[in-house]
Formats: sequence, structure tokens, C-alpha cells
Amino acid sequence: MLDSAQNSLTKSTFASHTRKLAAIQKRPIYKVFSTICWFHELQLTIGASTAAAVRRKIEPTLKNGNKVVDQRWCDYRDGLHTPSAKVIALAEDHCPQSRHILENPLWDSIRLDRSPQNVAHELLGATCQQGDDLLTWSLRAPDRRSYDPRWLKKRCRAMIEDGSLEGLAVLTTCMRLAGKAGADRSALSFYRHATNNLLILGSWFYAHGIAQRIAEYYETVLFPESIQDPNLGTFSSSHYLHAVKGLNNAVLRAQAQTERTLTDKEVILIKLQILEL
Repeated sequence: MLDSAQNSLTKSTFASHTRKLAAIQKRPIYKVFSTICWFHELQLTIGASTAAAVRRKIEPTLKNGNKVVDQRWCDYRDGLHTPSAKVIALAEDHCPQSRHILENPLWDSIRLDRSPQNVAHELLGATCQQGDDLLTWSLRAPDRRSYDPRWLKKRCRAMIEDGSLEGLAVLTTCMRLAGKAGADRSALSFYRHATNNLLILGSWFYAHGIAQRIAEYYETVLFPESIQDPNLGTFSSSHYLHAVKGLNNAVLRAQAQTERTLTDKEVILIKLQILEL
């Protein structure tokens, strides 16, 4: 299922150039996502307009027009090449947040070749108490426990309010755990919260180059992997960018009314209010 879904995803969203498409299809999707986000974080931090400009800042060479090195950086931009430990360290000197993005637990949480149980144990202690509560509950086979939607919603909302990739990783991991346990209600609840989190983080994913792609991955790969009934899906990746734009416009209107820059927390709460969460 993963192979066919991933091929469909890449054909519809990634570069149409034959070489790039073929290369992407051979790479694990989590490496594509993490590398693209890593590159864009560097580009945003440095304020460079091209991959070559990022390279000149991070990895200067004796010959400024080194085509081989410049091509490698273009491949980072497109998710075709994973940076080496040396390049990661050089990048971290200029952008300390870049390693954290490249190695974020979110990428492990979306890997179908990794056990969600193992990912959950690695995530414990990496977010907050509410995240640990969700992970611990999900690890204890949620189909065998009483289902308390208020308890679940409170903690899932805390993950969304956290505004972090780790929060999304928790929701995604719990969704996969519930799916494997056959806990359909829990899996569906986690999926809805995870996709709402995608909307809240939409501006970040857009700025980091994977917004449409990761939305499609959740809809076409992670949803059917965790939830058996396709009619239960309430998230449409085809409307994702439009929805993200609508949320951003609402934030801009709120900011204009307050006549000041809103905090990150205020931005999230405005978006949650619109989503009625």
C-alpha cells in the first residue's frame, strides 16, 4: 500500500522533471520532507534567494562557481540528497535550529517502516505532560480502556496549542497506535486533531516547501493505514492551501484590529477559534 500511495503522491505533487521524479520515488518520503524543510530553514534564516546563494554562505568553495557543489545544494532544496554530517554541522553554525528540523521526531512518526510503539517510547519526555499522557494511554491499547472524548480532546488541543512539530508527532504516533489496536474511535479522533494541527502549522509548512505534499501524505497514506473506513475521512488535501490562506487572512484582520504584532500563542488561538476547536 505504501509504495503505490507514495508513487501517486510524488507523481501529483513533486517536480515533473523525469530525473527528479524518478529520484524522489526511490527515496523514503520522510527523508524528502525533512531535507526540504532543513534547506528552507537555512534559506529563510540566511535570506538567500537561490540554492547557490545558500551554498556560498554555508559551504564556500575555492571556485565560487563549483557546479558539482551547487547541484548538490539544488538537490537538498528538492529533497533529492540528504546532507552529510559535515554539511549539517556547517549549517548549524549559521542556523542553530536547522539540525532540530532535520532530525525532528515528526519524520519518524510518519514512517510506516517504523513501529509506532518504538516511536512513542522515543517521544516520551520530548514534548509536555499532556503529550506523555496521550502516548502512555495509546501504548496501553486504547481499545481496552474506556473512551473519554473530553479527556482526549483536552490533551490533543494542548498538542495543537503547543505549535510545534513534536506536538504533531505525538498526535500522528497516537493515531497509528490506535489504528494498530483496532481502536477506530480513538484513531479517527487523533487523525482529526492531527489534520487540524496541519492547518494550524500550515504557514510553517508552506514556508518550508512541503505544505501541499505533507497534506496529501496524511490523506492518502497515513489515513488509510490507520482507519479502515474511507468514508470517515473529513480532511481534504485539495482544499488545504485554500484553508491555510483563509486562516492567515483571519489572523491579519485580527492583527489590524489590535494594531500590534500578535504573539505566536495568540495566532494559534485565533486559528483554533475559527476551526471551532
